[in-house]
Amino acid sequence: MIYAFLHTLAPGQASLDVEGRAIALDPARTPVENAQDRFRAYDKAKGALAGVPERLRAVEARLASLDETLALLDLAEGFEQIEGIAREAVEQGYLRPPAAAHAQQKIRRQQPLRVDSGDGYAIYVGRSAGQNEQVTFKIGAADDLWLHAREIHGAHVIVKSGGRAVPEATLVEAAALAAYFSKARDEPAVDVDISRRSLVRRVAGGPPGLVTYRAERTIRVAPRRPA
Repeated sequence: MIYAFLHTLAPGQASLDVEGRAIALDPARTPVENAQDRFRAYDKAKGALAGVPERLRAVEARLASLDETLALLDLAEGFEQIEGIAREAVEQGYLRPPAAAHAQQKIRRQQPLRVDSGDGYAIYVGRSAGQNEQVTFKIGAADDLWLHAREIHGAHVIVKSGGRAVPEATLVEAAALAAYFSKARDEPAVDVDISRRSLVRRVAGGPPGLVTYRAERTIRVAPRRPA
């Protein structure tokens, strides 16, 4: 609009009134310079807008990871679990590093919980974001089975199949553990998704333990504390 009405603008003019709108102008700059300033501002805003969806996805992933961490903290049993989750929170930037006086204290890094099913299958349970990452992508093999409470923050669970068919009784045991180590622990029954480990993927650029999965089936079980 400035270029279209360039011939009407006088030196030092502070605004251009056209079609019911007032376009502010810098009276110390020429009309052409005012137009160029606006184009530069437009290009800068357009460039910033192009990165918004990616930034939103990153923020949403971080919030989901923080919610998961808080849920696992609520489920923690004992000092070492709480300290382990706190250390991971520092590593992920959710908490400030401890004061130098406390930094010397060494807390043994806990390993995921292992339970053997009645059929003799090893079941691994993550009880922190780092353990979830370890259970799913280091302990879990492509043909193992992966379980997680459906749409609820909680543990990643792996059933080591060794290429064998997993009995339904073992799946129920593993699903009961996934339900117990989730925010739905106090519910009478919880939906738990089961998928092949090969169909579980990390969220690109997301924090540890944040995944997507597909081709799942769902069973409903009562949460059960490990024996």
